[in-house]
Amino acid sequence: MAAALGPLTGRQFLLGAGYYFAVTVRALLLAAAAGYALSGMLLRGDAAHGAVRREVETLKVQFGKRTARISVLRDNGNDLVEPLSGRAAVVLGRTAAARLLDSRVLEGLTGESAASCLAQLPPEQAARFGLLPYRAVGTDGGMLLYFRPDEVRREDGTAVDCVLAVSPEEVGQGDYEGLIGV
Repeated sequence: MAAALGPLTGRQFLLGAGYYFAVTVRALLLAAAAGYALSGMLLRGDAAHGAVRREVETLKVQFGKRTARISVLRDNGNDLVEPLSGRAAVVLGRTAAARLLDSRVLEGLTGESAASCLAQLPPEQAARFGLLPYRAVGTDGGMLLYFRPDEVRREDGTAVDCVLAVSPEEVGQGDYEGLIGV
């Protein structure tokens, strides 16, 4: 631009190159504070897992004589399915699974021992259990013990056709107790 018009001052250059607004520092700080306050009111709680809370739902699960309400996170990364039937797998944390299963089933359950837990079940119980291969970020994969519940329902009463896999660790750090695929 200097080659076409000759030497320009900084102000002439800004006016020639685009728009120039003379804004005081006070007005700029006031606009920034107002924008911060407005975004805080509109997005309240989203920074503290507000988006996660909206994605959590409660399932009512029945297995034998036991019934439990379990909060699960809708997880688009959970694409686990039972190999034989193709039914979706809901992954439960150990504590949530303990509300539905006999404590003897969960004794000694780790990522490497799912097969041995299945082998130790009495035959009448073992028919409702199986092993689910999985892969996850940060692991080489493994097997999860899963079971077929009698019934799983959402809060609105719709049935969920799924199996329930037991994670050897807790899931959700208290915000939810399991993961369900979307």
